[in-house]
Amino acid sequence: MIDQIRDTFNGKTTGTYMLILCSLGITIAAMLFPNLQNVYGLFHSEAELKFFTYLFYHGFDEGSSMIHLILNITLLIMIGNFCEKIMGRFVFLVHMTAVATIYALILRQTDIWHLAATGYTFSLFPVVQYALYESRRIKTRSIYDDHYRLLKLLTIIALIVVPIINIFLQFFLRGNIPYSEAAYHGLIPFAVAYSIGIVGMLVVRPFVKRKLRVFHKKKKFVESNLDKAAGFVIYLMPAYLLVVFLAS
Repeated sequence: MIDQIRDTFNGKTTGTYMLILCSLGITIAAMLFPNLQNVYGLFHSEAELKFFTYLFYHGFDEGSSMIHLILNITLLIMIGNFCEKIMGRFVFLVHMTAVATIYALILRQTDIWHLAATGYTFSLFPVVQYALYESRRIKTRSIYDDHYRLLKLLTIIALIVVPIINIFLQFFLRGNIPYSEAAYHGLIPFAVAYSIGIVGMLVVRPFVKRKLRVFHKKKKFVESNLDKAAGFVIYLMPAYLLVVFLAS
């Protein structure tokens, strides 16, 4: 955790923590001021300006929203922080934007509601799995090498447990619905996110491999100009959410 905090202040994982902070701010604000529920997270809204707000807003009721938010924060700290470090901020930002767009467009064609940042987090699992495999293959010693078993176990548990929880939430949130319908709405979003993540992993694989080889040689990785520029773009997340609020 100390390494993660230091990397945040060094600007290496600002995208993950900005996503977490914005999710906390929007979700808690919507609980305190219910009118904000009409501003953020309306997945089926025709207002294209709101397109990406689903990433930050954890809706429904206070209980389920807080559970969902805490779960996402935990996964993002463990998974998102890891992926941003091994991809680099620029690749991470491009990956997040592309995956979030494709994921939303696919689910928009169905009657399935979004899963806030959970869908994006699931798309990172193939990247984590590839990085863990590649790091063992080249025998790298990064600061995450000691957490190899923990990350591997976490991805396995999340892939199994989170969809099951979502199936039960379907009954809780949607009332008495058939088991087949609950399974469909509970599993499909994760299957879509993971499938998109496999494609994303194939795209970012060269960047991950290059980063791991730098760690293996115990050299300091120098950020590119694109990574530095991405750091400034990442700080526009709150500005985007403010523009959505002012335009509503």
